[in-house]
Amino acid sequence: MSEIRPTRIYPPIWFAAAILAEWLFDRWLPVQQIVEPDAQVLGWFFVGLGVIVVIWAAGLFRKHETEIKPFHESSKLVIQGPFRYTRNPMYMGMVFALTGFAIWLGTLSAFLVVPAFIAFITKRFIVYEERMLLEKFGDEYREYRMRVSRWI
Repeated sequence: MSEIRPTRIYPPIWFAAAILAEWLFDRWLPVQQIVEPDAQVLGWFFVGLGVIVVIWAAGLFRKHETEIKPFHESSKLVIQGPFRYTRNPMYMGMVFALTGFAIWLGTLSAFLVVPAFIAFITKRFIVYEERMLLEKFGDEYREYRMRVSRWI
């Protein structure tokens, strides 16, 4: 199996593409309405939660003066705040927001984008980032990885 090369298109762009895909699937291939209209407003709770988690995690990177861009070397292993619950809170926040948007749209086809996004982000970013963190922080990262799951 060949190694995947880091991409120059960063996760927020892929997230925006996933939102667009959810909307297009909902409009063109709605398959089946699975969320009742009265419950669709709950989707905005998840969107808000996702935004909060992303901002919180990004703020911790800034506070600790470590690199936030994928494929750039981190100067510090951040394990506080949302990093106590998931090793990837920024990606998790994006997943919360995608799930929220899918709930708001309410169709099964919109929800299909969420696992595809998770698989893509894992393969294109997380696996590579984890390798970099292991090389940089060694046992400290290994121990953190044993305590905290990749997602939730």
